[in-house]
Amino acid sequence: MSWTMGILALLVIVATALPIVRTHAWWVRGFDFPRLQLAVIAAMLLLAWPWLGVAGATGYVLAAALMLALALQVWRIWPYTRLHPVQTQWAAEPHTPGLRVLVANVLQDNRDGAALVQQVQQHRPDLFLAVETDAWWASVLSAVETGLPYTVKVVQDNTYGMLLYSRYPLHQVRVRYLIEDSVPSIVAVMEIPESEPVTVFCLHPRPPRPAQDTTDRDAELVQVGREARQCRGPVLVAGDLNDVAWSHTTRLFQRVSRLLDPRVGRGMYSTFNANWPFIRFPLDHVFHSEHFRLRLLNRLGPVGSDHFPALFELTCESRAAAQQSTPDADSRDWKEAENIRGDADDGGGREQGSSR
Repeated sequence: MSWTMGILALLVIVATALPIVRTHAWWVRGFDFPRLQLAVIAAMLLLAWPWLGVAGATGYVLAAALMLALALQVWRIWPYTRLHPVQTQWAAEPHTPGLRVLVANVLQDNRDGAALVQQVQQHRPDLFLAVETDAWWASVLSAVETGLPYTVKVVQDNTYGMLLYSRYPLHQVRVRYLIEDSVPSIVAVMEIPESEPVTVFCLHPRPPRPAQDTTDRDAELVQVGREARQCRGPVLVAGDLNDVAWSHTTRLFQRVSRLLDPRVGRGMYSTFNANWPFIRFPLDHVFHSEHFRLRLLNRLGPVGSDHFPALFELTCESRAAAQQSTPDADSRDWKEAENIRGDADDGGGREQGSSR
């Protein structure tokens, strides 16, 4: 038992230490994801330590390292608990119309389209982004176009298709392949009555996995972050970013873009994996500029996908920008961002107009 627990403790310690290394290697970056799970395992081991029989100097060293690992994991995830101050304030103007945004990774092979259509019709979003959408999904989701008539459709069968539906007109629409020729993103300006136009970026970069490091994913996040920062008016960045909210890359993206995360101080709202309760991470995101406050944040019920849809309602308020503090990048962040962008194999760069 002592050898088994000692090895398990060592694995937790190594899994905690590896993400400190600044690398794009998939097998290192993958340990950014299970911080909550590793913290739970570390806490359970420490609670049971007196009865596990790991004695002597080795036992003390392992226990101390395990305490440090637990502290580091808690430090990373605690902003996504209610113990941390919120980053996005609650809506303060009750009569300001809300902008509802629904994000869903449909799972391309999932064929329970009716469940997602029902959720869209029930929650009536103003902006609905669906990713992993092939031709079958484009056909099924045409049912929502009655209430969301302005669309951008990028139909692909490689799990990187993307469908965007809007209640309000979309202008200056561009479908772009920023880093990889097979991975699209969308940028558009949404015209909202009695409000400033909102620039919307929609993303779904590749995840870390064997033979797929995070170089391209990180470069896409950094590039969109820089573009979002340059926008003068309200901005939204939405999508399945295939990165957790607390990762170094996502936090760098926030500082570069100066965008806020409404989950900070409220909870993780983990959307993946819908099928495995203990192994869930917040992968589906909506980040926003300081022009917005939050009215509603909810993880919706299952729709047959391995992701839960996520629903956000934001209000664009006149005083919000002056009353909310945004993250900001320093010189080291800008240097790191440049290095990340330079490391990417820039096979993309194409763009096209694609709005209906």
